[in-house]
Amino acid sequence: MHRLMNMERYKLRTSKLFLILMGVLFVLNAALTAGMLFLMNSLSQITEIDGVAVEGLDSVIDHVNLSDAIASPFSISLLLIIVFVSAVSFLYSDMENGYIKNIAGQLPNRGVLVNAKFIIVAIHNFLFFVCAVLSSILGNAIGSKVVVDDAVPQGIATVLLKWLLSISLTCILIMITTGFKNKTLATVMGVFFATGLLSLVYMGINTAASKFIKNVEFDISDFMPDSLMSSVDVINNEYVMNAIVMSIIFIVLFLTITYIIFRKRDVK
Repeated sequence: MHRLMNMERYKLRTSKLFLILMGVLFVLNAALTAGMLFLMNSLSQITEIDGVAVEGLDSVIDHVNLSDAIASPFSISLLLIIVFVSAVSFLYSDMENGYIKNIAGQLPNRGVLVNAKFIIVAIHNFLFFVCAVLSSILGNAIGSKVVVDDAVPQGIATVLLKWLLSISLTCILIMITTGFKNKTLATVMGVFFATGLLSLVYMGINTAASKFIKNVEFDISDFMPDSLMSSVDVINNEYVMNAIVMSIIFIVLFLTITYIIFRKRDVK
């Protein structure tokens, strides 16, 4: 397992696509964060159109709390597409170059490959989240002033929960790429997770559930990792337990399924 992990880490740090996408994420996130602050501050000024005063936002954003910059590192959720696409490409590279077939025959238990992939993907996502946090702080510093506040520990806890949720979603991608060997479907699912398109499905489920369960408020999005990515907040104590519990359930469930499928299927 130790040698296997060394190989996985080597593949990750020498992956050109991984390094390029991380650089793209850093630049885009910093630029978009600073740009949105400049835009919001511009709209907050009173301007005149044909002699008529038009007021935009209530006030200029003169500072940003460091805890907020850390807790919400991605300026827009679309940037998460980069994280999931990078993960899918890295996971499927084994299938494309024959690495899985060569290494699997040398192991007494092929299932350990699934564990190795889980660990390396967790590291992969962590590095992307660190990159997002640093670029978020930089972007906020360019567009405004970053103030160190008392909620920084809660902000760090929030982003760690979002990282854990991202791992739980990536476990689904591990199942699709490693278990079912389907890169296209995994990429599509990654885009769905990042953009929140599955919220349309959740709305349908909520509508159907309301017809069968009367006088009970139920929202399935409160228990789905992709929705919790945007709603969990340790600073305001929102959906914290939901995020922890559902992350663990999704990780255990989909890793177990992948483990079973991978051991039974032929490695090609």
